[in-house]
Amino acid sequence: MQCQYKLSISYHEKANNIYTAIYGEEHRKVATNYNYLGKVYFLIGNYNQAKEYHQKALIVSRKIHGEENVQVAASNNNLGGDHWGLGQFNQAQEYHEKALVIQKKIYDEEHADVAICYNCLGNDHWGLRQYGQAKEYHEKALYIRKKIYGEEHARVAICYNNLGNDHLGLGQYHQAQEYHEKALVIWKSIYGEQHADVATGYTNLGIVHYRLGKYDQAQEYHEKALYIRKMRYGEEHVDVATSYNNLGIDHYRLGRYDQAQEYHEKALYIRENIYGVEHADVATSYNALGNDHLGLGKYDQAKEYHEKALYIRMKIYEVNKLFLMWSKPCLHNINLAVIASVLFYLRPKENLFKFNIVVTC
Repeated sequence: MQCQYKLSISYHEKANNIYTAIYGEEHRKVATNYNYLGKVYFLIGNYNQAKEYHQKALIVSRKIHGEENVQVAASNNNLGGDHWGLGQFNQAQEYHEKALVIQKKIYDEEHADVAICYNCLGNDHWGLRQYGQAKEYHEKALYIRKKIYGEEHARVAICYNNLGNDHLGLGQYHQAQEYHEKALVIWKSIYGEQHADVATGYTNLGIVHYRLGKYDQAQEYHEKALYIRKMRYGEEHVDVATSYNNLGIDHYRLGRYDQAQEYHEKALYIRENIYGVEHADVATSYNALGNDHLGLGKYDQAKEYHEKALYIRMKIYEVNKLFLMWSKPCLHNINLAVIASVLFYLRPKENLFKFNIVVTC
């Protein structure tokens, strides 16, 4: 699958060179091709590159069409998705709100593109942990989509999935399970077993079972998700790392610290290769490995990993100097996992499990 994406990028780049040579920069075909390139980069998890192409598409589309145009709305929506992938939820919300304003001026309320905007705004509020508002937007999107498509449609399944995540955030685990099961049934009916969205369904059902304290069942679902993702993407993909991370947490909860360590090391390796060192997900992996080593009674190694997680989170979340002054003298006297956990709850994006909100709508 990764090879197919790379081939797709190569073809679109060649097409872009041809279109630019023939039409110049400010042409709808150039803008469309930028959007295609952005979409492919988004699908492989390269959100910064996706953002660059979607920004180019927006600039060209605005010059050609002005502000109130479906292509401009689409570019705003795409940029919102890129910022969501980067964990920049406030910026994502701004772009999705712009897209919604344009779409509602062009179409009536019950239109598929309006539903896309509602769904994405729900995702933004979910990322900001405003689960009540997220649920409201996802319910609006579900209402429109069921009216347009009926029950068994992929976009209806996306809404069920996202509502499941909203209920999960609200601590309503049984309702979350119902929504995730509905989403999974539809996805399997449409796509069969080995599809990315089916892996999403398995992942989120694993999370629900984890929250319910059913760690063995959680492990089963996460193993299914990992199998599909490795088949589709190969080893080095952000979603594969997420599955490794989740399985590590399952094993940790079951007291299998050696197996937990193995999975968390795999997740760390992938994340460092994709993101570099100073990234929230890398900090998550360091923190998890610190916990694994604590479980194994290897306190010195645990401290090293928790220190790494701590300093990445301090840098990312711009913790104030007073907090930094407080924590430095205490590094050798208190459990670093406690400090790292404080920063974990201050984080704008991270989660113990990366919930698979479907941003592409």
